[in-house]
Amino acid sequence: MYKYANMCRWCYLCVVSELQMLHRCSNCKNHLDATLFGVNTKRDGTETRQKTCKGCLVKRKQYRDSDAGKAVAKAYNSSEAGKANIYRKNHSNARKEFLKEYGTRDGVAEKKRAAVSKWASSSKGKAKISAWNQSDIGKISKRKSSAKYKASAKGYANAKRRKMWLKSSMGISWKKTRRERVNEIARLYRASHPEFAMKQNKKKSENRDHENKIHRQWIKKNHALHMAKKREWLQKQMKDSSFRLQLAIQKRLSKMVKGYRSNSGTTFQFTEFKDAEDAINHFESQFKPGMRRYNYGWFWNHDHLIARKHYDWTNEEDIRRCQSKKNLVPEYVNDNCRKGTKLPPKHVLDSMRDIFPLAWNCEIPNNLKFL
Repeated sequence: MYKYANMCRWCYLCVVSELQMLHRCSNCKNHLDATLFGVNTKRDGTETRQKTCKGCLVKRKQYRDSDAGKAVAKAYNSSEAGKANIYRKNHSNARKEFLKEYGTRDGVAEKKRAAVSKWASSSKGKAKISAWNQSDIGKISKRKSSAKYKASAKGYANAKRRKMWLKSSMGISWKKTRRERVNEIARLYRASHPEFAMKQNKKKSENRDHENKIHRQWIKKNHALHMAKKREWLQKQMKDSSFRLQLAIQKRLSKMVKGYRSNSGTTFQFTEFKDAEDAINHFESQFKPGMRRYNYGWFWNHDHLIARKHYDWTNEEDIRRCQSKKNLVPEYVNDNCRKGTKLPPKHVLDSMRDIFPLAWNCEIPNNLKFL
């Protein structure tokens, strides 16, 4: 209803004063500079400006110390309201004891809980609770209460019971579905907020030197494990010719997109690309927000809509189908890793029947996972 706080309604002088950073005293009604008002500090550390100026506060104190002020105070203290106020101040401990005893009566706790619950569900209560939780003192209070609960016997028993449940089949299933749901929400958010994805990947690229340093330190500490994994990978590469072919095509295509290589006999034999420029133009025509040539590898890479796993890499026709233009698309690195071997939706697959793996016989198997 009121456009400006602590101002009279529809007062032009108040509007002008607000623009000039002036404040209106609630006692003398004058528009004064903000430095002429005192400041109150709340428990959460926030500061609020007093409504009465310092000059009016001094005058009020002088009036109370004068004979006229003392006479008014004496008259008030002898009245019923004054006596009640003095009694409350002098019997604060007795009042506390009464309230404590009153809280133990039958039905009082239920009434209090109902009132608190009603207030907490109201818009005003929600705003107050949210502001308290976000304040520094609220965060400290929350951490203290959480630590106190965890240290108690009840908290310890609940934590133990939760750990046991998470190890059960139901808990494992819940964690899996929850992880998938969170990943899907994150994927949709990144798709609708490309600037966030760019910022996230930029931060990752800036920290790449730090991550490489950590990786080198890990290799130094776990040298035996690292060498064992490396030997296993090299043995697989030497034994499996189809795996070697996959790696060769993958490396050469990556170098072509980065501009390090202009031609490759292996790539041209098993793909539909005529040269490096043809490959770059194919991916650029399908770029998503934030994708550029220079951020290939750490921001986006090429993805197979039907994963390489489903094709027979000992059959040349299957390899060509896997590496066809229709099956190769640019995709964000995180989304590509998260996707794994899942297939695109069925309406997308229907338009790709000509590049289905030969083992499928132009039909979509029922035992596969879809996005």
